[in-house]
Amino acid sequence: MGLDEIIFAPGTEKSDLFQGLEKKISVDHLTQKKGINIDNFISLAQQGYFKEPIHKVLGKCEILLCSTPPPPRNAELEKRILKLKAEQANAEYRSMTKSLLPPERSRISLREDIHSVSSQIIAVINFVLTVGGTFCFVYKAVEYALPHENIPAQVLMGILASIVVALADFYFLLQTV
Repeated sequence: MGLDEIIFAPGTEKSDLFQGLEKKISVDHLTQKKGINIDNFISLAQQGYFKEPIHKVLGKCEILLCSTPPPPRNAELEKRILKLKAEQANAEYRSMTKSLLPPERSRISLREDIHSVSSQIIAVINFVLTVGGTFCFVYKAVEYALPHENIPAQVLMGILASIVVALADFYFLLQTV
């Protein structure tokens, strides 16, 4: 607030303190009271306009600290402010919900996903066929090796051979991963 925003208004409406000074009277925008701003009051006091001492004149006055109305805001500025507020709100929302949503995958394509899954499926099928084939081979080999049919021995030898092949297959699978 500058000094030109201070107005000295007469204490009562009927006061003739500023009579004849209509050109120097200004109006407070908030209270609509009439008075003299501080620059004009100082110049009048220096010219000796007042017959009484200054402190008595000021005692009869009401001091108004004027509030000038703010200038209207630029429409373009308002649009920019609204846009920035919206961007800020969106950024705040994204930061709050960042942990709730799955992470965005930017560079991994569907083709790479399918290739990865298909290679894993092929490895599982290969493992099952190898272990199953080993069991069948050893089962039949023991059947032909024995003079008479001994099913418990055939199954036991097939399971043992399958376990050995399964462990070897796991070893090689884990090395490639």
